[in-house]
Amino acid sequence: MRSIEKLEQQLALLNGCNPDTQRKHTQTLCELAYAYSLVDVKKAREYAIKAQSQARELHDKTLESLALRYIGISYGTEGNADKAVEYYMQAMAIAREVDYEDGVASCLNNLAINYHNTGRHKEALDFYHQALTIYKQIDDQSGVAISYINIGELYFDWGDSEKALQYQLQGIEITEAIERPDITIDPLIQIGRIYSAQDNSEKAMEYYTRALALAEQEGLKERASQSSSKIGHLHRRANSYEEALIYFNQALELSTQTGHNEGIAYSHYDIGLVELELGHIDKAEQNLLMALQIAREINYKDRIASFLRSLGQVKILTEQWDAARCYLDESLAVAKSAKFPRETLRTLLTLSYLFEQTEHYKEALEAYREYTSLKDSIFNEEKNKAITEMQTKYETEQKEKEAELLRLKNEELENSYSMLQDTQNELINLEKRNSALALAVTAHHELNQPLMVMKGNLDMFHLEAQKNKLTEKQLHYLDRVEQSFNRMTQILNKFKTSTHLTFDNYAQNTPMIVFEDKTEFGDKETVQNTLPEK
Repeated sequence: MRSIEKLEQQLALLNGCNPDTQRKHTQTLCELAYAYSLVDVKKAREYAIKAQSQARELHDKTLESLALRYIGISYGTEGNADKAVEYYMQAMAIAREVDYEDGVASCLNNLAINYHNTGRHKEALDFYHQALTIYKQIDDQSGVAISYINIGELYFDWGDSEKALQYQLQGIEITEAIERPDITIDPLIQIGRIYSAQDNSEKAMEYYTRALALAEQEGLKERASQSSSKIGHLHRRANSYEEALIYFNQALELSTQTGHNEGIAYSHYDIGLVELELGHIDKAEQNLLMALQIAREINYKDRIASFLRSLGQVKILTEQWDAARCYLDESLAVAKSAKFPRETLRTLLTLSYLFEQTEHYKEALEAYREYTSLKDSIFNEEKNKAITEMQTKYETEQKEKEAELLRLKNEELENSYSMLQDTQNELINLEKRNSALALAVTAHHELNQPLMVMKGNLDMFHLEAQKNKLTEKQLHYLDRVEQSFNRMTQILNKFKTSTHLTFDNYAQNTPMIVFEDKTEFGDKETVQNTLPEK
C-alpha cells in the first residue's frame, strides 16, 4: 500500500487532466479512501463518495463497486452497522453484475464481519468461507490471509483457542510473506487476546507490543489505538492503574485523530473505570458521560446500556440514589428493547442492590427474582446455543476435512499422471533405441559380407598392381581406398558391439544416431557418421 502523501501528490498531478486519465484519477481516489479508513474516517468517506460519482460518469462498474464498499467501511468504522450493510449490498450487487470476483469476496467478508459483531456467528462463518473460497480461486493472497484472520477471531469468540490460534498463525504466515504489515497487525492483536484469555499476560503483552510497534511504524493510527487499549487492559488487570491510564489515554488520542467514534467511546469508558478504581469519582463520571454521549450519537445500543449502568454505579457510590435510579432504569429499558440479556442481567442485579440500600425491600426482591429467572433462561438458551455452535463447528470441520481429502486425491492423481507420462516417454525412447539397434545389427549383417568381398578383391588387385609396378600416385589412391574400407569395417563392428546410443541433431529437423561404448579405462568412445576427407 502506497503512503497517503504519495497518493495525494499523484491525485494533484491528475487533477484537471484529459478524460483519458480520468479512470486513473478515480482509482487514486479509491486508494486514498482505503488508506484514510485507518487514519481519518470522514476523509475516507469523502474520497470514496467522489470516486463513486466519477465511476458512474465513466460507466465503470468495477470502480463504482469498490467505492461503494469503501463508503460502507467508513460507516462501519463509525459504528453505523445498518448503513454499512446497505452499501456493502449495493457494492456486491454491482460486483456480481460485472463478474468482479475480488469485489464480491471483499463484500462477503465485510458482511461477515458485520454478522460477527452482531452475534450472528453461523451466518458470519458461512460468509467468511464463501469469501475464502473466492480468494483462493483468484489467487488473492491478501484476501486469503484476511479470511483466515477473521475465521480465527470467530473461533476465539466460540471459546476454541486452539483453532483460533491455528487460523491466526496461518494469516500471519501469508501477510509476512507478501509484506502486508497493515494486515499483519490484526492477527498479532488477536493472538494477544488468545493468550490474555488464557491468563498468560506475558505472551499477550509480547504480541500486543509487536502490534503497537508495527502500527506506529506504518502510521496506522487506529490499529495503534487498538493495540494501546489492549496493553492498557493488561496493566489494569495487574492493578497497575497509572500505566493503564497512559495507554488508555494514548488510545483515546489516536482514535480522536482518526475519527473512530467507537474507539473514542471505548477509551473514555476504560479511563472512567480506572479513575473509579483510583477513587477519582469526578473524573470517572466525566469520562463515562463522554462515552455515553458518543454511544448515543452512533446509536450503539449495547454500549449505551452498559455506560448507563456504570454511571448508575458511580451514583450509588456517592449515595445519589435518585440519579442512580434514573440511570439504571434507562439502562434496563435499553437492554430489554435491544434484547441484550447479559446487560439486562447485570442491570437487574445492580438495581436490586440499589433498592436494598434504600430499604425498598419489596422492589429489591422483585428485581432479584427477575434476575434469577433471566439467569436460568440465559443458561438454558446458551446451552442450546453452545450445542448449535458445536454442530456448526463440526459441520465446518467436516467440510474442511473433505476439502483436504479432495486436495490430496487431486495431488495423488497429478503425481500418478506425471509418473505415467514419464513411463510412457521412457517406453517411447526404449522403442526408438531398440529400433536403432535393430537397424544397426541389420546394417552390419547386410553390409559386412559385400564389404568383405570388396576388401578381398582390393587385396588381390593390390598384389597384382605391385607386380606391374604402378606409379606412386596410383598406389596412393589404392591406399586411400583401403583406409576407407578399414574405417567402414570399424563402424560396422561398432554397430554390432555398441552398449549405448543417443540421438543428436545432424542438421535442421534431421536426427542422427550416436553410438557410444566404454573403453577399458572408462572413457567414452563415440562413433558418428562423418564425411570422407577430400
